[in-house]
Amino acid sequence: MSAADPLDRERMRRHNLGLVLRAVAEGDRPSRTDIALATSLHKTTVSSLVADLIDRELVREAGIAPDGTVGRPAVALELSGERYVAMGLEINVDHLVYRVVDLHGRVREQGSVRQDNRARPPSETLAALAELIVEPRLRIAQAGSVLVGATLALPGLVDPSRGLLLVAPHLGWRDVAVVDELRAALDTPDVHLRIENEANLAALAERWHGAGQTHEDFVYVSGYIGVGAGIVSNGDLHRGETGFGGEFGHLTLEANGPPCVCGGNGCVETLAGLDALLRLAGMGSSRQSRVDEVVDAAERGETRAVEAIETVGTLLGVGLASTANLLGSRAIVLGGYFAELYPWLRTPIEAQLRQRVLAFPWSPIEVLRSELRDGAAVSGAAGLALRAILDNPASAPASTTEPEDEEPATAVEGAVEADVALR
Repeated sequence: MSAADPLDRERMRRHNLGLVLRAVAEGDRPSRTDIALATSLHKTTVSSLVADLIDRELVREAGIAPDGTVGRPAVALELSGERYVAMGLEINVDHLVYRVVDLHGRVREQGSVRQDNRARPPSETLAALAELIVEPRLRIAQAGSVLVGATLALPGLVDPSRGLLLVAPHLGWRDVAVVDELRAALDTPDVHLRIENEANLAALAERWHGAGQTHEDFVYVSGYIGVGAGIVSNGDLHRGETGFGGEFGHLTLEANGPPCVCGGNGCVETLAGLDALLRLAGMGSSRQSRVDEVVDAAERGETRAVEAIETVGTLLGVGLASTANLLGSRAIVLGGYFAELYPWLRTPIEAQLRQRVLAFPWSPIEVLRSELRDGAAVSGAAGLALRAILDNPASAPASTTEPEDEEPATAVEGAVEADVALR
C-alpha cells in the first residue's frame, strides 16, 4: 500500500491536534490515557500530539491525574492559557468597550469610553475604537502574550463572512465594510478580525459560562435602546439559512402600532424597548435617563414604575410565547436592561408563557436572568476569537522540533467538534 499523501497526513494531524486540545479543555485534568479513550486515538498518537501542544504552550502537565488507577500514576493535563489572548470589542449607541481574555477565560484587562456614536460617521467611530485598544495591544506584546484575534460586537444585521455591517438602525449605519475599515485604522493590519451581532455573542457567552450552561435550547433576549435576541439550538447558535435569524426586536406585536426604526410598525422594541419603558414610567423618552432610576422607583413601590415594568413584561411575554411555540425552546435568558428588571419582569412573562405556549403544561419554560449582564456581548466576542485556537492549535507558534511518528489515527473522520467552555 502506498504511503499516505503528505498533505492528507498534515491535515489529519491538524485535525487530531484540535481534537486533543478540546479534550483537555473540556476534561477534568485528563491524563493521556483518558484522552486516548475519549478520542479513539492511539496512545502513541496522543503522546506525540500532547508533546506538540506543550511545545506550543497550549497545554501543561499538572500533577497526578484524578483517575484513581492503581500502579504508575498518570500525569494530569490542563490548558496553559497564559500565553494566548483574544480581544472582545463592542460598539453600541453610547459606548465603546474592549476586553482582553486568555485561554482560561480570565479577564486580563478591560476598558470603555462613553460617547454618542449615533452622531458620528462609522469611520470616526472605528478610528476611536482603534485608538482605545492601542495601549492594551502594546501591553499584550510587552507581556510576551500572543493576540490570536479580535471579534467586534455590533447592534445590527451583520455578514461575518464578508466583514460587513448591513444595517444598524440605532447607529444609523448601513452597508459598512467594518472589518476593512477597522483594519485600516489599526497600525498592524494583520490582526485577525471578525464581526458578529451583539445578541448572538451574548447568547454564546451565556451558553459557555453563564445562565445557559445547563440548556441546549434557549433564547437570549437583550434589552437596550433596541431589543435583540440570540437563539441557541442543540447547543449551537442558530442563524437560519440567511444568517440573520434572531431579530426578536422586530417581531410584530401590533400591526398598526407605533412606527419602528426598521420601517415596520408595532415591533417588540417599540413597545418594550428602553424608550417605551421610560415613557410608561413617566421619565420621558430621553436616553440619558438610566434604568437604575426605574429600578429605584420600583423598589420604593412607586405604582407607575411597577406598572410600567409589568406592562413591558406582558408585551415581552406575548412575543416570547410566539417564539417558544415556533422554536420549542426550554428557557429564556433575560439580558441587557431586562436583567436589571428581572425581579419584576419574571412574573408577567411567565404568565404569558403559561397562557400562550401550547406545550407549557408538559414542557415548562424557565425564565432566567443573565449571569454576565452588560459584559455578555464582549465576553462572547473574546470567546469566539479564542475558539479559533481551540479549533486550529496548529496556528499557534511552535518550536522547530520535528513531531514524532504516529500510529495511524482511527475513528476520527466522523468526529464532532466538542462544545468547549473556555475555563
